[in-house]
Amino acid sequence: MIADKVAKFDADTLDGVRSGAVLGDEKLQALAWLTARIFQSRGLITKAEADAFLAVGYEERQIMEIVLAVSVKTLSNYSNHIFHTELDDAFKPYAVQEDGSRELKMSA
Repeated sequence: MIADKVAKFDADTLDGVRSGAVLGDEKLQALAWLTARIFQSRGLITKAEADAFLAVGYEERQIMEIVLAVSVKTLSNYSNHIFHTELDDAFKPYAVQEDGSRELKMSA
């Protein structure tokens, strides 16, 4: 939701990020890749992975911004799962299915 409403990414870019496709923008590709690596590895990325991210023009503070974003999202998800919070209508098009997959519904 933030990606399309705040960052104003187009639908093709969002679909590409969510599906793991190769993106046309090197910096955006690096951002999507490192974010996934931080999530998948629980923060245990290698120095080479961090260096590859930095090599395309990012700074160390932006790695910490990814860590912050993953942390906030994790806290939100855990809290909502524990308390069985009902999903707001505005977020339903972005819902993850019970099997972990996403049904992408992009509305105008």
